Amino acid sequence: MPDPLLSDYPLPLHKRFYPLGFALDIFTNSEAVLDAAEQSWGLFHQTSGQPPKILRVGVMENEFPVVSAPPIYRGHRNVISIISDSANYTICDLDQGFAYSWLTSALVRDAARLRYFYLEASAYLLVVSASLAGVHAACVQWQGRGVLLAGDSGAGKSSMAYACARSGWTYTSDDASYIVRGADSLEIVGNPYLFRLRTAASLLFPELAGSAVTSHPYRKETIEVPSSSIENVRISCRGNVQAVVFLNRNGVNAPQIRPFPKEEALRIWSQEICFGDDQVRSEHALAYSKLLALDVYELRYAEVFTAVRYLESFLTGEK
Repeated sequence: MPDPLLSDYPLPLHKRFYPLGFALDIFTNSEAVLDAAEQSWGLFHQTSGQPPKILRVGVMENEFPVVSAPPIYRGHRNVISIISDSANYTICDLDQGFAYSWLTSALVRDAARLRYFYLEASAYLLVVSASLAGVHAACVQWQGRGVLLAGDSGAGKSSMAYACARSGWTYTSDDASYIVRGADSLEIVGNPYLFRLRTAASLLFPELAGSAVTSHPYRKETIEVPSSSIENVRISCRGNVQAVVFLNRNGVNAPQIRPFPKEEALRIWSQEICFGDDQVRSEHALAYSKLLALDVYELRYAEVFTAVRYLESFLTGEK
């Protein structure tokens, strides 16, 4: 039978992964797609009993060059598109927990681009819309006290989280944290197996010098650092948080911490609500409102390890 839409295009390869602990079945015709998914989620284990989400990835052999610009994201209610060009795109149906991609072999050969812009983006859209609410923040824990490290791009969230992990904190996520919707406590899930740091981080952490640049999200050169590379690292996929700290790297001589206006914090968090139908958005808004029950601070600092020690003293009541 004719198949002009390629609805029945054979995708004989299949493997289940567990991004953030949620089941995701990938069907594809490319071993490279499964290898890339393994890099992103191979260390995760199942923690949710929800039915698996479905991602179908068809790869076409052609000579199209990889587009240098990142894809454009657009959405209306339950449908989200991720489009670089007519040959490289993903369509997500959040209601059905299903997404499909058509990609070129040239793009798939760039594993970092494939993972960051397509596999991870579509998988997290499906999972977050169903069960979570994303927060642009790192999550770390010191002596049982969980902290979200928030702030603008460039405030130092990933670097601070990396420094905390090196200093004996428990590490959960470095830039993207997810509130578990419907949980009794304010529970966060994240990816504790990896850090994504700007290449400039090697100036702060000499051990990163010479690390390979593995991705270029939004033209920001990035290196990936496995958390297992940190000696005696403590990690946890989940953690409860008791405080939010907005980072302000403004060059003060000594770290300073002070209350941060909660109405401003809620305004910032509310900007995260950018997809899904009315029900999903309302559930996201409720999750963000729970953050207002936490202590919310601003930390002004210049040097990251001095700031980490200051935070330790503050959280244990020594300051």
